[in-house]
Amino acid sequence: MARKTPVTDAPPARETDLPALPAGWFAATYKVLATGELAVALADVDLGYGSAEASLSIPRNAQAKICVLGEGQWLEALSFPLGQLRYPEFDQLPDGRWLVANARSRGEQNASIFGLDGFEERRIVLGDGIAHIQIDRRSNICVGWFNEGVFGNANAAWRVEDLQWPPSSYGVAAFDEHGAVLQVADGHVVSDCYALNVWGDEAWFCPYTDFPICRFRNGSDQAWATELRGPVAVAVRFPLVLAAGGYGEDFNEAVLLMIDGEEANVLGTWSLPFGVNDRKSLRYFDGRNDTISVVTGDRWLQWSVEDFLS
Repeated sequence: MARKTPVTDAPPARETDLPALPAGWFAATYKVLATGELAVALADVDLGYGSAEASLSIPRNAQAKICVLGEGQWLEALSFPLGQLRYPEFDQLPDGRWLVANARSRGEQNASIFGLDGFEERRIVLGDGIAHIQIDRRSNICVGWFNEGVFGNANAAWRVEDLQWPPSSYGVAAFDEHGAVLQVADGHVVSDCYALNVWGDEAWFCPYTDFPICRFRNGSDQAWATELRGPVAVAVRFPLVLAAGGYGEDFNEAVLLMIDGEEANVLGTWSLPFGVNDRKSLRYFDGRNDTISVVTGDRWLQWSVEDFLS
């Protein structure tokens, strides 16, 4: 494992100007889908995430919807009652259905699958403390939890046959659409899943505390040690991995690594031009497939792994 090389300016981002949100609706969560499209979950009340104007309680008749960016406008794809989804996480299944989950839970069935007709098909348990949800090409639901989920669900009545602890205790797990556990990341100590990227039938993740680059697929998992410090997004074009984000002033850092046998060698380090001074100013910062995406203000910025090869 080589040490990081000096920081240089990043290649230009592919930049998309985002249209205004529909009048009377507030952005809750952005998401890049497996197709590469940008989607947003909207609510007709301001959920706020700490904003002074945020709703402290959600009205019973509050509504939500998911819109996908297309042809320079937000196109509605799904509408549903907001309920208690103060912290919504979502993704789309390969056949066009949607999964919507509440990141915070007290043990209830906190994830819903909506059919192509827009009606709820079923609810499943995905646990408290959800940091990431991405769905692979086989419709398997990959979930990464932050520390409160890893250490907190042990008090809930969430037990699975053949597992000593709730699935979230392993930091990353895969489920089928009925909520059955398919695989857990039991080969690694995961205190907090900082980054998760599902591409094809593989899940790549980078966990706290040592921040290795990890992969699991087909029941097996691997890890490569790194000197990363707090990345929040990874993009993959094997054997290359682009890790972005970090602690403090490294919040806009991007590191390109080459996986070679048991090593992850650093090829270069860059500074991504977000135009803001801290990560809290970003509405979205994540990796999907081979691309890192950032939403800041009314701009969608994208960098692919290949952008850094020259």
